[in-house]
Amino acid sequence: MRNLRRAWKEPGTRLRLSTHLTTSFSGSTFGLLRGYPFLVRGQGLAPTTAAAMLILPVLAGLCYGPLVGRYATRFPFYRSWIVLAVVAGSVLMWTVVLLWPGAGAGGTRPDRAELRQLIGSSI
Repeated sequence: MRNLRRAWKEPGTRLRLSTHLTTSFSGSTFGLLRGYPFLVRGQGLAPTTAAAMLILPVLAGLCYGPLVGRYATRFPFYRSWIVLAVVAGSVLMWTVVLLWPGAGAGGTRPDRAELRQLIGSSI
């Protein structure tokens, strides 16, 4: 317990915790909880296409993760800027996703009742 307290007093520990929570939260939440129903029912994608789209962030992370790690190791004073760039990219992509004019499963946009059902079932 003493080691945990000593580690928590270090500001870098709290920064790393908040960094990993902030940068991975939205993608993980989307992929694990509501991504598939949103893509199939809300956007009208085929189930196989939706499944493939949920694999893309994992594959992208395998590619850019080592690059970001190498850059953060080489330039440690720019780590906060790297985190801010990742968060800005996440905000940009969520903006695109939420403003995208998707079609429902029948080729029409979901009505308010269906949206309430989708949102309510994820809470």
